[in-house]
Order: sequence, then C-alpha cells, then structure tokens
Amino acid sequence: MVDKLKTTVTTFIFHNNKLLLIHHKRNNQWFHVGGHTEKNETLDEALKREVKKEVNLDIKFLEKFKHYGEAKSKGVFK
Repeated sequence: MVDKLKTTVTTFIFHNNKLLLIHHKRNNQWFHVGGHTEKNETLDEALKREVKKEVNLDIKFLEKFKHYGEAKSKGVFK
C-alpha cells in the first residue's frame, strides 16, 4: 500500500544536438533533469526550480508533453 504519492517533473534539455543528463550519486545512474514537486507548487514552477537547482539554468518552455509517447510521436526522438 502506498502511503503517499509524490509528483515528479522532468525535462529534456538539448544543446548542439546533445541531451543534458545529470549523474545521480545515490543511485549511480544518469537521469534527465528534474525532481519532486513541493507543496502548493505548480508543475511548471517545480520544473523551473529543479533545473535551476541542478544545472543552474533559467529555462523557458518551448513545448510541453504529457508523456514520452507524445514527444516521440512529434519527432522529438529520432
């Protein structure tokens, strides 16, 4: 049984046709930039905060997708 559900956000940041990933030390794996939302925070606010915290970038949204399949169908991943 799940006591508490946590909402997370993630983003794909591309520069010069390269995808930015961050190394998660605890899991020893590479991930897209993102993280958990905080109480009373919108998804957009959470994503902007996480990007600033993890890679020190201020972002603007070019396009939003609800899930990986939607992004793939629009040609984001080739």
